[in-house]
Amino acid sequence: EDAYGPLTPGTPLESFIDDADDEDWYWFDAGFGALTVSLTGIPAGADYDLYLWGDEAILAESDHQDNEDETISWQVIGGGRFWIQIIGFDDTSDPDDPYTLTAGFTPLNTDPVVELVHPNGGETFTTGAPVTLQWSASDLEDGAALDIALAYSPDDGATWTDIATGLDNTGSHSWTAPAVPTTEGLVRIIATDGDG
Repeated sequence: EDAYGPLTPGTPLESFIDDADDEDWYWFDAGFGALTVSLTGIPAGADYDLYLWGDEAILAESDHQDNEDETISWQVIGGGRFWIQIIGFDDTSDPDDPYTLTAGFTPLNTDPVVELVHPNGGETFTTGAPVTLQWSASDLEDGAALDIALAYSPDDGATWTDIATGLDNTGSHSWTAPAVPTTEGLVRIIATDGDG
């Protein structure tokens, strides 16, 4: 509850380990992405260690010898609140010479994973008859909140016509097979996440 924060990503912060009993705490919130915490400028003669905490547990630590820089890189999956702890190893401290702490966070984005379940090849449809198109789509960052677009090609992908755009990721959509006979028909699905 006494931790300083929230830290501003990428902004260096200077502070001190004043005495043998001192330890510094900082906090910040992060979503899905890559987190890097660096402790630099450790005073000569001091040996500071760096810890990254999650929910009541240490997630990562950096404890190089002497005043060597400390760095933690962590892949944040679920997001949440994180705490940084800095302590003087073997009671080392320096009330006159500050260290520099920098926490950086880079949001990551992965492509949605999408599969057209039906039709998936070889089906025969009657022109003008109803067809239920089915798919599965997911995304690590956006969950099921994806924008779905469906299209049809009568000529093996040379040209495409929209079936529907802006659909919610419900997993199915009713469609009427076009009244154009073809043996080269294709259905395509595109799932778009919040980052496009």
